[in-house]
Amino acid sequence: MTYINSNNALYFTNEDQFLDLAELGADSVKDDFYEWKWNLGTTPTGRFCFFPLDIGPTGFFYRQDIFEDAGLPSSPGEVAAAVTTWEDWISLGAELKAAADSFFVNDAQAIYEGVLNSSPERYFDADDTPLYTIPGSAVRQAWDITAAAIDAGITAKIPRDRGTDQNAAWASGRTAGNIGAAWWSQILEESAPETAGTWRLAAQPVRPGNNGGSFAALPPHLQGSRSGSRVPHLDQLTGEPGHSVRGRAALPLHPRLLLPAHLRR
Repeated sequence: MTYINSNNALYFTNEDQFLDLAELGADSVKDDFYEWKWNLGTTPTGRFCFFPLDIGPTGFFYRQDIFEDAGLPSSPGEVAAAVTTWEDWISLGAELKAAADSFFVNDAQAIYEGVLNSSPERYFDADDTPLYTIPGSAVRQAWDITAAAIDAGITAKIPRDRGTDQNAAWASGRTAGNIGAAWWSQILEESAPETAGTWRLAAQPVRPGNNGGSFAALPPHLQGSRSGSRVPHLDQLTGEPGHSVRGRAALPLHPRLLLPAHLRR
């Protein structure tokens, strides 16, 4: 068995290197998964080669202590209520910058991706028609919101190729937030351990998005290890009811289960 990240589409051209899990009984648990996540495991030729393991739900991470000292909403519920729109979110970021001289995010890319990853569309539709040329499209909205945030001065302008500087900004409080997936909590633990206990997670504006999520796949050499119509390794994924919770809690693989409880308080 092999594990593949959310970039599994890169392997579509080599789909012959993976078994079609639909032929091995994977459809028996199809209804246990989000339809969109399940469909991402299907190649353009209709073969189901990539079994979903987890997703990457997104939200707004922020330093509660810095928000409190600035006199801003500080509990996850209060912050979420204050940023129901992206315009509200930018305004709160401007208030934080004025009161605490802290930025909302390290780079504008986090905002652009945060908006786009929470949108039902991307650059093209199912017929390969470009959507970004249409006024009001998700891409244009993401661009306009990001530009407005830059103009408001709430980004630290630290690019991602300067990872050490980004980590230092989160650790020092120069940057007091980030839009990211649940797995980002592990990055915080590793890059800014001295800030442990000060970070919280609130709902991001409009709706949550998804960033990441892995898959499992079986190489073709396992074809000869079938027992009846199934492959033994597939039973590890589909063999018992509730596998999607118990299996991930034990490993653990599901980002939501990795999220520290204090971030949700």
